[in-house]
Amino acid sequence: MRADIVIGMQWGDEGKGKVVDYIAPLYTSIVRFNGGPNAGHTVIADGRSFTFHHIPAGAFMRKKLLIAPGMLVNPEILNEEIESLKKVASEFYLKIDIRTSLITPAEVELDKKIEDLKGASSIGTTLRGIGPAYSSKALRISPRVSDVLSGNFDASIYKKLYNIEFDFGAWVQKAKKTLSGYAFDVREELLKSLENGEKVLFESAQGTLLDPIYGTYPYVTSSNTTSAYAFVSSGIPFKYAGKVIGVLKAYTTRVGKGPMPSEMPESLAKTVRESGKEYGATTGRPRRIGWLDLPALKYAKEINGIDEAFITKLDVLSGLNELKVAVTYAIDGKETDRFPSPEVLERAQPVYQSLEPIPKLGTDDISHIIKNGWISAPVQMKNYVDFIEENLRVKVSYVSLGAERERTVKVD
Repeated sequence: MRADIVIGMQWGDEGKGKVVDYIAPLYTSIVRFNGGPNAGHTVIADGRSFTFHHIPAGAFMRKKLLIAPGMLVNPEILNEEIESLKKVASEFYLKIDIRTSLITPAEVELDKKIEDLKGASSIGTTLRGIGPAYSSKALRISPRVSDVLSGNFDASIYKKLYNIEFDFGAWVQKAKKTLSGYAFDVREELLKSLENGEKVLFESAQGTLLDPIYGTYPYVTSSNTTSAYAFVSSGIPFKYAGKVIGVLKAYTTRVGKGPMPSEMPESLAKTVRESGKEYGATTGRPRRIGWLDLPALKYAKEINGIDEAFITKLDVLSGLNELKVAVTYAIDGKETDRFPSPEVLERAQPVYQSLEPIPKLGTDDISHIIKNGWISAPVQMKNYVDFIEENLRVKVSYVSLGAERERTVKVD
């Protein structure tokens, strides 16, 4: 059996949590493979709302939940997440690879110091210690799950290198208590599952355009966000690669600084932000809003090898007086549909194509579409999805018309 991958095609916040939760019944195991508690995957279903930070978003479907060693774990935040999940899920299966590196209080404090030192050049991180923790991992000084459980770790290097004091002994004891029941060889379990014909789904955090290599550097995250990293992170051979499911929001958002060619005027962005509840699940920060950006999506499709797409928050665009899509960029007097390097992207001006606006959809209208299928959607909405399919040359399999699991429609 092969492993499928859910990938964000924009600057994160595309709705990957909802997508994973929705398709989870098709799989035996769900695997988070990148990032750490800087992620916020929110699932709303059956009257429950829960935001996952480390744990894969398949918990409500009682799937095997696995954390690959390419991730980072903050034991304190993980403990809070586990205790909160216990209140809404009667039982769940969670395993964390013993090779997974941990975020200590030192990295969290260092993250804040680095942002302060950058001043006006700060990039707007989540201040969760992600960048410093991956740096510690690259320096081969960060503690891993196995180190905490065995007591085989010397924290003195942290004090000498980072000049940050914290009670490491107490931290280790708390971390050991949190991790001891969940530590496992996730790579081995995944390999056995695939060899036994079970279906596996990899769940990414953040989005393609936040990748530290292929994103809008330096305004990026600290872990690789593209599909190929799922196999590097988990130790699974690439021969098990299945389909790649790209998640894209019906418009564009990003948090923090960095280029975003299709950004809307704030007067319109405010309307979309409030309608779409565009505030960070982890930080609560308001997101910047833009029209759909086709050059960026084509770029994400190429890098990840997207096989099919899942469009979220399509309902948010209903009722706007205008509907535009950035189809190309004008850069230094020339028009292109290619996504350029970050420094060139700063100069890119969007070239828009206007489409017929989608009429305002109320709750009853959405319920009607959910009940009767995609054929009952307004023609303007169907035209918008067709336009995306034709330009990306990717089949759109589902659209989301609301945050709840049930507000999802299969595109026929």
